[in-house]
Amino acid sequence: MRSHTGARLAARAAGILLCLAASCLPAAAARHTLTAGDGSTVLVWEQKGRSMRGRPGAVWAIGFSVTDASGTHVGVVAPTGDTARDSSPFLALDDAGAPVLVWSRFDGVYNKIAYTRYAGGDWTDFHYLTFGSGDDLLPLIATTASGSYLFYTGSSDRYFFAPLDLASGRLFAPPRQIDLGVWHRPAPVPVAPGGPSLRGGVDVPINNRGCKDAKTCTNGGAGRLIMLGAPGMQGGVDAPIVNARGAIWGSASGDACSHVVLIMPSGNAKTAVVVDFHNGTAGGLLRLAIPAQPDGSFGDTLAESYLGGLCN
Repeated sequence: MRSHTGARLAARAAGILLCLAASCLPAAAARHTLTAGDGSTVLVWEQKGRSMRGRPGAVWAIGFSVTDASGTHVGVVAPTGDTARDSSPFLALDDAGAPVLVWSRFDGVYNKIAYTRYAGGDWTDFHYLTFGSGDDLLPLIATTASGSYLFYTGSSDRYFFAPLDLASGRLFAPPRQIDLGVWHRPAPVPVAPGGPSLRGGVDVPINNRGCKDAKTCTNGGAGRLIMLGAPGMQGGVDAPIVNARGAIWGSASGDACSHVVLIMPSGNAKTAVVVDFHNGTAGGLLRLAIPAQPDGSFGDTLAESYLGGLCN
């Protein structure tokens, strides 16, 4: 069953990337805004550079707005109204329809994943979900038929997950590193002059099984897809990548499906692995070259495009 699923996903890869280049896929659900169970609309954002009277230094906060029938309430999520770094807010809904927010917050020594829940007209129960040494960044939440999970990135290009109770903000188990084995190794991206390259720096993947032309493919791990062309090259000049890792790192899930699709970028942000996360285990499906300048929803949109192949 797994091999058939992998084959279907590989066969769809070129078409999906073509759609991404041409913007023909619907954007993934925004992770900075959602509609709560009571019908209100909640929006969060990074609020940088705002100074506060009587407090030195710029403030890096998480701002929010809640819009309902009575109007719009705007504020700053406590306790982010200080000089500590607060970044990468991510919204989710718990089973009661209440908004839950996770983000990366500097605790004075390291960046940690923080949690709060919107209830009674304010953000409550602030606490940290991760501890110890190392910087924890870019949190994501995925809710499946088997429960909710917290995902985040750590130091040295590592990725972690933990099962999460959204309503209480408690982890059911300590965070564990996502181990992808051979998929964690850097992937060669050979240059193939004249190879089929798509507009926008997105390259067509090919299956290396049975490949006979050394100019256009290389042998790697079983099932690995190698890219044609040099991603990030436009007119022979490397295009700058702006916050590429954050734009590529993305997820897709659904509460009627037990699978989560993760897009895990390499350290150089030129390739990414499409990952099937299922009941606490993860496996690489294929490796893709990525655009030189992905927009902020690239990872989520790409993950959404693969989820249907696993859940239908």
